[in-house]
Amino acid sequence: MTSYVREEPDTYNGVSAPQYNVLSYTWGNFLDPTEIAISVNGVDWPIPAIRKGHFTADTFKTAIARAASGVRYRCDWLWVDIACIPQKHENETEMARDLRGQEIGRQVDIFRRAQEAFAWLSHMKTSELCGSQPFINIEDFLDYANQGVSIRGAEDANSYLNMCENKFRLFETWMSKFLSHPWLSSLWTLQEMILRQDAWVLFDDGLFVLYHGDKVTPWTFSQIKTDVYCLRSISKGRHIEILENAEDVAVSGNFKSHKGCANRMRKRFEKLLEVQILKGLDASKVTIPNTAYSAARHRNATELVDRIFGIVQIYEISCNPDPAGEDETAKLHALEDEFGAKLIAKSSLLSQIFIHSSEEPPRRTWLITQKCIVDNFWESVFLSENIVNELGSLKFLDETRNIQLHGKAWYLDTFFESKDDHLFKSYPGSPEQYLGLMLDYHISKEVLGQVVDYFDGRENMLQAVQRLHKYYGKPSRIALLGSGSEPRLPVVTYVGLVLAPLDNIKGNAEWIRIGLVRWIEIYTTDHSPPHYHLPGYSDFQCVIT
Repeated sequence: MTSYVREEPDTYNGVSAPQYNVLSYTWGNFLDPTEIAISVNGVDWPIPAIRKGHFTADTFKTAIARAASGVRYRCDWLWVDIACIPQKHENETEMARDLRGQEIGRQVDIFRRAQEAFAWLSHMKTSELCGSQPFINIEDFLDYANQGVSIRGAEDANSYLNMCENKFRLFETWMSKFLSHPWLSSLWTLQEMILRQDAWVLFDDGLFVLYHGDKVTPWTFSQIKTDVYCLRSISKGRHIEILENAEDVAVSGNFKSHKGCANRMRKRFEKLLEVQILKGLDASKVTIPNTAYSAARHRNATELVDRIFGIVQIYEISCNPDPAGEDETAKLHALEDEFGAKLIAKSSLLSQIFIHSSEEPPRRTWLITQKCIVDNFWESVFLSENIVNELGSLKFLDETRNIQLHGKAWYLDTFFESKDDHLFKSYPGSPEQYLGLMLDYHISKEVLGQVVDYFDGRENMLQAVQRLHKYYGKPSRIALLGSGSEPRLPVVTYVGLVLAPLDNIKGNAEWIRIGLVRWIEIYTTDHSPPHYHLPGYSDFQCVIT
C-alpha cells in the first residue's frame, strides 16, 4: 500500500479528483508497540501497531482489499486514516502538524465524496453472531407476530408464542453481540457513521448479508436505523397487543407459563432499544446533528479534547487544533465555548435545540454540551422543507462568553393561558406523553423537586409554570426560536426558548436559559395569522449567561 500526499487543489500522484472508497474502523484504544504494523510506502510517520486480538497486519490488508473492491464501485484508491492523516510522533514537523489539522478538518468532505464507505468490525465474524442458527431480522419477527390475529385456540396460541419467543431470541442474540463491538463505542466512528449511513458493514469474513423474503442485500446503517424505529414502535405498545391477545388465549387453556410473556418480551425489546440509542444508532443525518452530539457522551475518546474534535465535523465546523488551557479540562472548555460560538453563528436555532440532562448547573446555560438530550420530536422541525429561524438575532459576546438575544417573546404564564387543545397534544412521530414545556434537568430538579421529561397532563404543566414564577419572583419569558412545516399541510411546529431573570446588575438585565417550549399550530385557512391561538408577543432583548 502506498500513500500519496494531496497536491492542491485535489490531486494525488498526478491524478485529479480520483474516485475512491473509504474504510472506517477503530484502533486508538488497541495500540501495542510490540506487534507488527502494516507497511505503508510514502509516509514519514510511524504506522501504529495494533494489539493482535483486535486485528493483525494481515487481517487489516484483507479489509483494505475488500473495501477497495467495493460492492457497486471498485476503486483503485482507498482513504484509510493511518495512511492519509499524519500520525503524532516525537520528531514531527510543524508542516506535518498543520497537515494533520487540515485533513481532520476535511473529514466531512472526505466521507461524503467517497464512492462507497465500509465500517470494518475487526476480530469478529458473521458466523460468530448467530452460530449455526439463522439470522432473524426485526422485520421477520414482526411479519410472524402479525400472524397472531388468526389464532383459533389455546394450542395455536401456545405454538405461536413459542415461535415468537424463538424468533425474538435469535434476533436478540446476534444484535446484542453486534452492539458489543468496540466500533460502536468509539467517538470517531460515531461521526463517520452519521456522515455515511449507507456504509456497508464488514466483518473479518466479509460483508454482513441479511435475508428478508426475496430481498438479499448487504447490511448498512440505514437499515439498522429502521430496526431502531421498529423497536421504538414495539416499545410504545404497537404489535404487542397481538401477543397479549395470544397470551390471553393460551393462559385461558392449559398454558399458564405464558402469563405475562408479552410484557416480558416488550421489556426485552426496550432494553435492546436503549442500548441501540446509547450507541447512537438512531442519530439523525447531518440535518440535525445534535442527536449525534448527545450520543457522543456514551462513546470512548482517547483524549479529552477528542470530545469535540471527534464529532463537530458533522456540523461542518472546525475548531482550533491547539486550544488554550493549562490542562486537558481547560482545553476542552475552550473548545466547547469556541464550538458553541461558531454554532450560534451558523444556526442560532440549532444551537439551542437541546435539553441539559445533568442535574448539576452547566457552566453556561446557553451552551450545548454532550450532557444534553435530543429526542425525535426535533426531526419534525429540521426535516421539514420549510424551516424558519424566527429569532431576530443571537450573538456571542466575546468579552463575557454570554450571548445576546433579540426577538419575539411571551410571558411564560400568559403563554399557557391558551385553551386550544392542539397546541400541546401528541401527534404521530412525537413523544407519547408530549406536552409543551421541557425544563433543563437541573432546573426541574431544583424547582419541582424531581426531573420531569414530559408532563403527563396540562394541569401538571400549569402547576410547574406557577412554581417557576414563584421561584424566580419575576415572570419568565418564552423567546420564539424557529418553526418547521411541510408544503400543503396546515400544521406548523414551533420551538421557543424559556428564559428566567436574574437580579439586575447595574441596569443590565441578565437571564438564564431554563428549557424549551414546543407547540403545534393547526391552521384552518391560509390567511390565519401566525400564533393566532396565543396572546400577543412583544419585542424582547436580553443577555443570557
